[in-house]
Amino acid sequence: MPRFVSSCLTALSAVITNSSVRFGNQFEGHIDKLIDLIICSDYLQSDNVEVLDRVLKITNNMIFAAGQQYCKPRRHQLFKILLQLGSSKEMQYAVKDVDRCLELLARNCGLGDASDLFSQELENMLKELREDFELWTKHTPERFIFDMLVRRSNTAVVDYWDEILEIVANCMDREKDYELRMDMIALIEHFLKTESLHSTIIFYSEIILKMVLVPSMIWATGIPSQSIRKAAVVCMMSMLNNRLIETSKLHQNF
Repeated sequence: MPRFVSSCLTALSAVITNSSVRFGNQFEGHIDKLIDLIICSDYLQSDNVEVLDRVLKITNNMIFAAGQQYCKPRRHQLFKILLQLGSSKEMQYAVKDVDRCLELLARNCGLGDASDLFSQELENMLKELREDFELWTKHTPERFIFDMLVRRSNTAVVDYWDEILEIVANCMDREKDYELRMDMIALIEHFLKTESLHSTIIFYSEIILKMVLVPSMIWATGIPSQSIRKAAVVCMMSMLNNRLIETSKLHQNF
């Protein structure tokens, strides 16, 4: 079945390319239906590389064919498709292809580059992700989407620290899956290593300590708990070494 689906998607991709050239004035009427087909079907949840690869090709051809005239009104939906493809583990071999498609979408929407696109879409995406983040598990695709979104949004995250830390802290709960918790502690470590975020981290340092790091350092049996404790200690040492938290605040929380 996956091979049949991928073959059909390949044919659809070719149709988009050829028909948009020959019947460009009629293409707009089909864009929304194509986007709905991709989002509402199970294609983006597929673990089959061929299916995901064909979805990427369709999306790329659609963005190319839509151009500046038709891309901008549909920026959010097209971005969501590319974000899910780019955050999929099965698509890591095609990261550069996804990035090129993101750059094309950014240009067609009148933005400088993909970084601008991430920054512009951050607010709306966070609103959507906050709708069910409390239910995330190690199998939830949204955990990977959140990670890619926040990492690629650069300094735009400073305007949404409260929302981001809320999601991170919730996903660091001791009852959550080990993989999910490690993803979040790795994201905190990424923030701490990003110098452009240091001034904001200093302001939120005590919150990060109380909500994320200290709970992660509480002793519990088992190798997974040891790994999380070690990662939390590394983050705390990074905060100290980079002077991102006052020693007095550190003492108050231990």
